[in-house]
Formats: sequence, C-alpha cells, structure tokens
Amino acid sequence: MKVRDLIKKLGEFDPELEVLCSTEDEAIVGRRKLVQFFDFGHAGVVRGITGRDENREFTFTFDDGAKAREIVFLDVTAVF
Repeated sequence: MKVRDLIKKLGEFDPELEVLCSTEDEAIVGRRKLVQFFDFGHAGVVRGITGRDENREFTFTFDDGAKAREIVFLDVTAVF
C-alpha cells in the first residue's frame, strides 16, 4: 500500500477515532485465538530492500545501498 492510498482511506473516517490493526493469521495469533489486535506506536522512514525468499515469503533487510529504497515503517505493539 502506498502512503497516498492509506491517507485517502483514513480520510474517510472521523479524525478523532483511534486506529488499531488486526490479523487472523494463525502464524501470529496461534490456535487459541481468532484475532490479534495491534496498536500503532511509531511511524518513520527507513531504507531497505524488500523481496521474497525461496518459499515466496516476504523479506525485508535494512540497507542503505544503491538497491535500497525509502519505506514508511509503522511500528505496532500487541494489544492484549
């Protein structure tokens, strides 16, 4: 998702509402929960390289080299 897409989507809501994100991914929530909620802690820009490994899983490496690009990084913490 691009920043402009996130801004556009969030612009549809009351700016005073709290923002949480969630996942139902079993690898994250385990088998005992249906969903895990996360709270946003920090947002910033990092430089790195994204890709896919041999299993087609997403990878990210912090890097400042020629192949790196700027990416907005949203830090989230679990809400228990």
